[in-house]
Amino acid sequence: MKKYIGVLNNALTYDQIEYTKPSIKDNPEKLSLTFKEYILVFEKDFKEHQNTLQFRIAFFTVFNLQNLLFHIYKIHQIINQINTDKLYEHTLAYGNSLTKGELKRIYGLLLVMEHYSSITSFHDKFGNLKSIQRIIDNKQWIGLKVEKMVLENQQLIIEDLKNICNDELSLTELVNTSKILIQELSKFYHVDI
Repeated sequence: MKKYIGVLNNALTYDQIEYTKPSIKDNPEKLSLTFKEYILVFEKDFKEHQNTLQFRIAFFTVFNLQNLLFHIYKIHQIINQINTDKLYEHTLAYGNSLTKGELKRIYGLLLVMEHYSSITSFHDKFGNLKSIQRIIDNKQWIGLKVEKMVLENQQLIIEDLKNICNDELSLTELVNTSKILIQELSKFYHVDI
């Protein structure tokens, strides 16, 4: 079972994601964070800067959101590649040799994995941002690009930040669902993260 979940575990707990601290500096601080750390830093910075009118701070806030959503998308793809039905079958086949606690952790993780994709798909309402756009190839999200007009029309960034704030409930759901997945994975691996 751990073999099947290993790629997901790496994406959630070990992979590093670059985060740029919102700042007006020419060379803002860049951090290399795990997914959980990224979420916590993003939440704090978003609360602090969600009403900013400063272009650079708004730009990095929008960029960090899109980067977070890109990582959520990758996790969504990993979960889709894991055959949860097969994992349920393995759990049933070896269930007699597992404790009630182990079964509870396994079923909890599988349930959260099944719901993660649908919840994140429904609440990702940020695909139409104009300033920092998603690069889609063959129906797969492969990266981000900054709209060239952003430097000429900085109002695009402010409008995107306003749209994000208008869908703050969806943003909260995306973050909370990710936290739950991390929590259930840590229970599965008996790790405090």
